[in-house]
Amino acid sequence: MDENFGEHLRREREVRNIALQDVSRTTKIPLRSLEKLEAGEYEALPGEVFVRGFIKSYARCVGLDDESALLLYDSEREKRRAEAEESQPRMGQAEESPDTDPLQMRRRVGIAVFVVIVLIIATITLSLLLRRPHHTDGGLSLADPSAEGNEHVVGQRLG
Repeated sequence: MDENFGEHLRREREVRNIALQDVSRTTKIPLRSLEKLEAGEYEALPGEVFVRGFIKSYARCVGLDDESALLLYDSEREKRRAEAEESQPRMGQAEESPDTDPLQMRRRVGIAVFVVIVLIIATITLSLLLRRPHHTDGGLSLADPSAEGNEHVVGQRLG
C-alpha cells in the first residue's frame, strides 16, 4: 500500500460520498483534528489515546470496521518507527541532543511550571502563617483596666 493510513481513510470516506464536515458533526471530533488525521499528521494530534479514539469513531461513521482500522494504523505506526530507528545515527556517531527532543522539552516545561506553582503556593501559605495581627489599645484583654498597677491586691476586697 503506497498510500498512508490517513489517505486510506480519506479515500474510504470519499467513496461513500461523506463530507468531512459531516464526519466532524457526527463524531464530535473537531474538523482540524480530522484533517490532520487524514493527512497522517498524528504527532500534531493530542495524545495517542485520543488518536485511537478518533480512528474508531471515524471508521464507524464512514462504515469501516474500527478494529481493522486500528490494525492498519498500528502497522503504519510500526513501519514509521522502524524507519526512524534505521535513520538514526549508529553508535559512535553524534547523537541528537536531548534539548532538541520535543518530548523532553515538554517534560522540562511541565516540571518548571509545576515548581513555579508550588513555590507560589508555598509563598502565599508562608505569608499567611507569618502575618501577625497588630495589637491596639482597644483589643481584647483578660486584665481589668481599673486594676492596672494593683496586681498585688489580687484576692483582697477593696473597701
